[in-house]
Amino acid sequence: MLARVLKPLGCSLARKVCKNHVHHARTLALTAHRLVHSEHNEDQRTTVTLLNKEMGDLISVDGVSQFGFHLNTGVVVVGPMAVFPRTVLGWNVGSHTDITPASLSLFSIMEPRLDCLVIGTGDRGTTVSRDVIAFLRQKRIGFEILPTEQAAATFNFMNLERRCVAGAFIPPVDVRLLDRDLEQLEKVRRRELIDSS
Repeated sequence: MLARVLKPLGCSLARKVCKNHVHHARTLALTAHRLVHSEHNEDQRTTVTLLNKEMGDLISVDGVSQFGFHLNTGVVVVGPMAVFPRTVLGWNVGSHTDITPASLSLFSIMEPRLDCLVIGTGDRGTTVSRDVIAFLRQKRIGFEILPTEQAAATFNFMNLERRCVAGAFIPPVDVRLLDRDLEQLEKVRRRELIDSS
């Protein structure tokens, strides 16, 4: 049953996204920041630390697009994924309506038991059925059910805290573009126009 729910990622598929789709992909960067104010600084400055660079050998989700996920390891996962602190698997679900107790069965048999399962349901306004919530409570698995963009950031923070966490994420259809993303998209379009001339 688990073989139908989870599928291994092929290296060629996971490492590259087709060039034709690059200008269509809308990506939200998920770089987390930690602000630290130190009493020991003489000039009382606040420092910013990029948490994604502190992850070391742990996996973090650096970006979310309509096609999948960009990881800090340089891997691009196409489609839904199940992610753990050091492992990523393809997750065979189509939408939030396909999230069932059967599709989450892997997370219930893990040892040690998960502190938290972060479920990214895709777009805002989507959620899971009551059966799923009852299943997770019966198995005594802590859970967070959020839109995928927020779920990925939550997974990153929990993973950095070295908690026993896993994520189950569906790519959103509607990804909000930030100002810097719009600037980057415009640069790509300009380069394409110059290259085609």
